[in-house]
Amino acid sequence: MLSAIMNSLGQGFLVFDRKGICSNIFTKACEQILETIPTGKSIGDILRLTGSERDQFEKWLMATFSEALPLESMLELAPNRYDHTSGKFVTLSYYGIRSENDEALANLVMVATDRTREHEAELLLAKEQKFSSMVLKVIKNRDQFSQFLKSSKGMIGQLKVMIKIGPAKFDFAEAFRLLHTKIG
Repeated sequence: MLSAIMNSLGQGFLVFDRKGICSNIFTKACEQILETIPTGKSIGDILRLTGSERDQFEKWLMATFSEALPLESMLELAPNRYDHTSGKFVTLSYYGIRSENDEALANLVMVATDRTREHEAELLLAKEQKFSSMVLKVIKNRDQFSQFLKSSKGMIGQLKVMIKIGPAKFDFAEAFRLLHTKIG
């Protein structure tokens, strides 16, 4: 029953020990979200950490299980994104599991959540806000914008005349000055 409930959540849950080895406790969503079946694999391999990232993670793992600092502080330092090969935006969060006598940290649970839709919506919202801001600036400064458009038409006319002269006599310095004055 618990397995069915966990699998219905659509998140990737897995459990790993102090050595970073995943147990056989995981949700089916791991197969899509983390692109693997985690049983017996190193969490560093699942996250595809290499080089200095891998070294950093190993140090984090040792420090977390030694509990030199509060667990909550250490969990904030863990990798928080999974680099999905299909470009999905996957976030990671972690939770501690204590031993039965509630003393030592026994395992960590990693929760992987596909937040692609939310991330795309945030990007779209930011793009729309930027566009709205530009429109408001144009409206607020419509006289200056109108003047800019008129002078741009004149500059384009000048550039057309210069182009008709031909490449041998084209004045690149003058063209650059015109473009720089209007665009810069």
